[in-house]
Amino acid sequence: MARAFLRFPFALFGILVVATALSGCFQATNKFYEDSGIITDQRFEGTFEPQRADNDPSIKCSAVVKLEHNDHYAITVRELDDWIKLDAVLFKAGTNLFVDLSQVEDNKKPSPKGDRPSRLEWLRQGTKDKDHVAIRFEFKEHGLEGQIALGAPFVRALRKDPTLKTRAVDDHFAVLLDSTEKLRSFLIKIGNDPSIYVQRAMWIRSNK
Repeated sequence: MARAFLRFPFALFGILVVATALSGCFQATNKFYEDSGIITDQRFEGTFEPQRADNDPSIKCSAVVKLEHNDHYAITVRELDDWIKLDAVLFKAGTNLFVDLSQVEDNKKPSPKGDRPSRLEWLRQGTKDKDHVAIRFEFKEHGLEGQIALGAPFVRALRKDPTLKTRAVDDHFAVLLDSTEKLRSFLIKIGNDPSIYVQRAMWIRSNK
């Protein structure tokens, strides 16, 4: 998962490289939701597969979502014999729906050398060290649509709140360190900006 950009004025080439390798989601050490704001929806349960082009060479991926205790969802994402289990929480930030993801269990099967990160690997990187990832999404007729900020829109989102606290990961990235209240306020601030969530990732409900 993509982390918060630490340096804003770096070259466009660098942005494009990062956007290609990583998913544009917000990552933080604290959860993005408040317990009083948790919601559930039956449409979030089931088996889903990412929408793929006919010539997509990536490994086939699936996600099984089940409602668990305390209105949390358990998600198992699988690619062949590689898998990761996530805790997922639906919540509203302003008028928008988000899901907070955190890692529960990982079989830690390494990706083959030379392969670009798969969808599962993106989730693995974003939720390691017990970090939380927030994705805005909408329910669609045939599944779920994740809405993400890649490259320049991601940078634009962070400029909305220059008071955000971060921890440097490398020259270009950091993890958000603010409290849940601050993180939720940040999501509300950027939630309705059409220039932020410009990329779409569709997951289709499967009959399996």
